[in-house]
Amino acid sequence: MDAVIKGLVRKYRADSAIVAATTGLFLGVAPQGTATPFITLNVIGGYPWDTFDKENELYEIQFSIFDKDTSANTLYSVYDKLKTCFDWTAITISGYVSLYFKRIAQPILELLEDNVKQLIVTYRGEIEAE
Repeated sequence: MDAVIKGLVRKYRADSAIVAATTGLFLGVAPQGTATPFITLNVIGGYPWDTFDKENELYEIQFSIFDKDTSANTLYSVYDKLKTCFDWTAITISGYVSLYFKRIAQPILELLEDNVKQLIVTYRGEIEAE
């Protein structure tokens, strides 16, 4: 799973629009005091999905976009950039071929403490050993 995370981080860093719109992409939890908007990345799960001749891995990733803007405009602007960056994209992962990476659920908006809004976006991907 480490290779998948590294591939996602590389993909994020290569997209100038989403990098410019956020203060960073963080694994798990952003450091205390991080300016918004920012994105966290969490691995929800993964499991092998082998065929007779290939070793495959299915995985689910959750991106959470956080923002303190009083409206949700910035949050949804970052969401649009996230979709542009990751929807139906190929993730470069050493030793594997990326078969697909797609959103599997509509975003969920949560209101947190101190006027912080969180938009949760879930993706599923599949990779196949070369």
